Amino acid sequence: MPDILRERLQAPGPAGHGQEVPSARVDVYADAEQASAAALDVIRAASAPGARLLLPGWDTPRKMYAAARRHPGCLDGAEVLQLSEFCGLSDEARPGSIASQLFAELDGTGARLQPMPEGCDEQACQAWEDRIGEAPVALAVAGLAENGAVGFNEPSRHAAETRTRAVTLAWGTRRAALGRFRRSDLLPKVGITAGLGTILGAGHVLVLALGPGKARALAASLSGTADPYWPASLLAAAGAQFICDEPAAALLGRVAPSSPHLP
Repeated sequence: MPDILRERLQAPGPAGHGQEVPSARVDVYADAEQASAAALDVIRAASAPGARLLLPGWDTPRKMYAAARRHPGCLDGAEVLQLSEFCGLSDEARPGSIASQLFAELDGTGARLQPMPEGCDEQACQAWEDRIGEAPVALAVAGLAENGAVGFNEPSRHAAETRTRAVTLAWGTRRAALGRFRRSDLLPKVGITAGLGTILGAGHVLVLALGPGKARALAASLSGTADPYWPASLLAAAGAQFICDEPAAALLGRVAPSSPHLP
């Protein structure tokens, strides 16, 4: 396990024994609009001029960004860093990029988007990791996927790998992206993502889960077990905050699913 995750999951006690693992904070709201507004409140609280934020694209945060646009200038002066991006997009597919989405979503909020560099090779990944590490990140936000992924940290025994890297996208992730690219032949196969250790380097970590399709993943992530086949569970075990709506919270406290994913 990478050092930063080890430190967050098991801080040494006075006699060399592990202390109690931090508990995730879970805030449940009646619907997606209220949950998204609450997530925006967390972002606004962290968004002093010059604050650096690691923010996601995709569908989960759309209502959160829509709420932000209803408050022009609410993120004034904040620097936004991308959590993840698709790699190898053709010119025809480029409008489906996460950078294109974020430029539109943040329009009028006063935030300054720093898009990820082109490419998914080791040099590009290290360049983005270095960019994130130039100064403290006040807040990292991630949407929860149906398979428990955050960013493009897909379920696998390597999910705890700690830094920005290129990943092969799971078929479920690619299928979910079909609406962005319109045709299956345009779907990217590779993405670049901030790793879980990069995310945990932020001053505060927030995971947003909306809708009944996220109920199983949320229950698994908050079951108390740090399981790399449910990547969000590693953030939960390290004390991240989770904001969700009631449909996503439907299974909390009722089941503790075991991992369905094969190594």
